[in-house]
Amino acid sequence: MNKKIEDGPYYLVEQKPRYATTLGGLLVNDKLQVINTNGEIIEGLYSAGDTAGGMRGDDSIPGSDVGWAITTGYVIGRDFEK
Repeated sequence: MNKKIEDGPYYLVEQKPRYATTLGGLLVNDKLQVINTNGEIIEGLYSAGDTAGGMRGDDSIPGSDVGWAITTGYVIGRDFEK
C-alpha cells in the first residue's frame, strides 16, 4: 500500500469458498425496481443481489456474488439521492 490508512470506521466481509446463488427471483427494471405480475412498478420496492431475477442469465460465476450485491445496492442507493 502506498498511503497510510487513517482512522476508521472499517468494515469487514468474511468470505469462504462456497457456491450459493439464485438464478431466478423477482422481475426488475434497469433501476432494479420490482415489477408486479401486471407489468407495473411496485413503488418503493427494489431488488438487489441475486434476488434480482434474470440479471445474470442462466449461470453464475463463483465469487461474483459480493461484487454484484455491492453494485446493485449502489444503483438502488443512488436512486434515493435524487
